Amino acid sequence: MTGYGLLAMRHPDRRWRLGTAVVALLVAGVLYRASAAGLHVSLPVADLAPVVARLSLAQAQNSGALDGQWKRAEGGGDDLWLVSRSGAIRIGPGIRRVDQLRMVIHPVAKGRHRTCPELLVQLNGVRLGDRLLHIGRRAYVFRVGDVWHPEGPNLVVLDVRPGSHGGQPPLAFHEVTLHAGG
Repeated sequence: MTGYGLLAMRHPDRRWRLGTAVVALLVAGVLYRASAAGLHVSLPVADLAPVVARLSLAQAQNSGALDGQWKRAEGGGDDLWLVSRSGAIRIGPGIRRVDQLRMVIHPVAKGRHRTCPELLVQLNGVRLGDRLLHIGRRAYVFRVGDVWHPEGPNLVVLDVRPGSHGGQPPLAFHEVTLHAGG
């Protein structure tokens, strides 16, 4: 959007430049007010398979499915976000097939911790991958493959590693969704 604005400012017609700038400011203002009012638009993820199970961290904490050092995030509002540098989530039996694991995560950036940490995710002792985590609430998808055990409990282990500039900010986790292809 910034690039479009810069390009529009180079237009030879002064009225066109003024009109474009006014429209851009109005759109930015409306988007800001909508976001401040709590209006969020869920954008579809093109390669995400249908949801077979959704587990909020509040449910996991209440059922005793969390291992490790988990605590409630500050200023979470109505939504419960749990903070941890490392921990595990036990997902019980009853889910026959899982192809993708999606996690909603928000790095907690305070003071000197402004770097992007890395999250290492393991399922049942097998490394699913790691992601460089960016500031802001985002969803990260990991491919499961044949690691899922449909008959028994599955253990998702999370480990936060320091970013390239050091420091190890905690992560706030909100929910885990499990997806299976058709």
